[in-house]
Amino acid sequence: MFQVLRYVVQIWQREYKEAEDTEKFADFILPPVLPIIVYHGEKKYSAAIRLGKLIRPVSGFERYMLDFEGMLVDLTQIDENGLPEDLELYCVLAVMQAVFREDVADRMLKIYRKLRPKFDNKFYRDRWTNLFYYLLTSSKYLTRKNFDEVKNQMSDTDDITTISPWLQETIFNAREEGFAEGEAKGKTEGEVNSIIRILTKRVGEVPSALRDQLHAIHDLGVLGQLTDVALDAKTLAEFEAALSK
Repeated sequence: MFQVLRYVVQIWQREYKEAEDTEKFADFILPPVLPIIVYHGEKKYSAAIRLGKLIRPVSGFERYMLDFEGMLVDLTQIDENGLPEDLELYCVLAVMQAVFREDVADRMLKIYRKLRPKFDNKFYRDRWTNLFYYLLTSSKYLTRKNFDEVKNQMSDTDDITTISPWLQETIFNAREEGFAEGEAKGKTEGEVNSIIRILTKRVGEVPSALRDQLHAIHDLGVLGQLTDVALDAKTLAEFEAALSK
């Protein structure tokens, strides 16, 4: 919601400046901005959709605090048959849904078949190309095998099906390396956060400098040892001494 607020302010700043530049400032009034959040993760959306939930409350001053609510569109909770009928919007939202689904290959074919009759129009050919490459490079469930199955069911007259074996292999290799790196990073981040929680509970607030030191460690073995130290440490100095060794 903080990021949404930044977008709203940027829009208002742009409109404000345009009113100044065109000498229409005397009659200027801020335009309404509808904050729509489109979410397409693997799990149900769980973050706050009210800005006020992110602001530390001050008793008696609630009415003066900035607050507004975002309009949430959670694609994890919408059936693919419930997507808008507008072809362009449908395809974009369907791809956003498909990228995190195990049946991504089947969904990819459905999207292709909806767009295929429009391929005489370059706009729709280009749109499919962009969506195709987004799925190819982003979905961890799109394997080499089911990708080939998808290609075999496409028209061989479509340029997109002529992707070279070299490029296909390069994309899959880069994607798999990226997923592996992301998974490893996620594990170390989780271990570091556990250490910080343990220390906070046992010895109090963990200084930002110490947090930065921990986040700079990417060896799971070392982090495992530091977790044991955190569980036994009676003071922050004791933990820092172990960290410096």
